Amino acid sequence: MALARGEGTIKSYAILAVALKVTPRIVRRKGYAACHSSKDQTWQTPAPLLDAILVAASREDFDLDPCSPAGDGPVPALTRWTEADDGLGRIWRGLVFVNPPYSRSLPKWVAKCASEADAGAVVIGLVPSRTDTRWWHDHVAGQADVIALKGRLKFGGGTSSAPFPSAIAVWGDSRLAERIASTLPGSWLIPARIVA
Repeated sequence: MALARGEGTIKSYAILAVALKVTPRIVRRKGYAACHSSKDQTWQTPAPLLDAILVAASREDFDLDPCSPAGDGPVPALTRWTEADDGLGRIWRGLVFVNPPYSRSLPKWVAKCASEADAGAVVIGLVPSRTDTRWWHDHVAGQADVIALKGRLKFGGGTSSAPFPSAIAVWGDSRLAERIASTLPGSWLIPARIVA
């Protein structure tokens, strides 16, 4: 009865399985707790989103992925840096795609995106849409063109959609931001600066 009400436990599930003479099967699935902690940072960008961005940029690859989960990570980039390569401490050049760790280091990554764009890189960041945070107001609002995405993304490795909305921030190329927004159904563009 507890299971039917959604209040069951593993123990109640096991008892029911024994009563029905079936072998209990408990599968551990990747949850989204990692998006709110520094425990696991391997949340991969959905391939269709990467494809749409590259089509908008008329490119097959990004020049750099400075926070790749692996040397052969999912982002098509000419150069990929992993945590061991310390992307925060290096210079970025060209067209850069960043899906930063969604941990306590997120503000540092977003600040780096803005500073590297100021130095000449074009940076595209997939970030949680946390408009209430200091890092958003310090380094995104008014500095990056923001593409608000429709719905919630299903990151690679996850079994369901993320528990938060996402946005794409583009530092350094407003026209590219317009093209990206036009390729993503239901998204809308918030320009860094509104020209009167």
